[in-house]
Amino acid sequence: MFRSPKVSILIVAALSACAVVACSTTKKAARPVSYSQTAASNYRKGQSELEDENYAEARKYFNFVKNRFPFSRYSTLAELRLADALFAEEKFTAAIDAYKLFVKFHPTHPQVLNGYASFRICDGYVRQIPGDWFLIPPGHEKDQSATRQALAELMRFERRFGPRPGRPQPSKVRSKY
Repeated sequence: MFRSPKVSILIVAALSACAVVACSTTKKAARPVSYSQTAASNYRKGQSELEDENYAEARKYFNFVKNRFPFSRYSTLAELRLADALFAEEKFTAAIDAYKLFVKFHPTHPQVLNGYASFRICDGYVRQIPGDWFLIPPGHEKDQSATRQALAELMRFERRFGPRPGRPQPSKVRSKY
């Protein structure tokens, strides 16, 4: 029943080490970026960082293009890529908001007309649907507002764009949930 002080200290040290490891992050620290003189070159640098999965750096380049060159065609593209970077970082709520603003402010942009931005909104809502994991309550017992939003957005997407070859079909996603 009674433990020696050495055993107690060892247990506390082991638990502390586990807590430190569990709370540590594996994300890379954002490194400083070097900006170019033109919107096109900064946009390309942002695209390169996005492809290399350096999302923080990509967002810096895209924000720079958006703020420094607001009347450039690259500014509009940078807005869309900012949303893509947020989506890739799994910041779905912020990405959904960014895509919605893009659709609202650029309704005639090709990426809006072909359904890309709208589908990313749908996909963001779908990825927020609660899942099942053995240590937490089942998904049907959790808040279902994300599920309702996902279904509403998927139905809106289907009405507006309909089925098209080569694009994921929302009806398949909808039937899953």
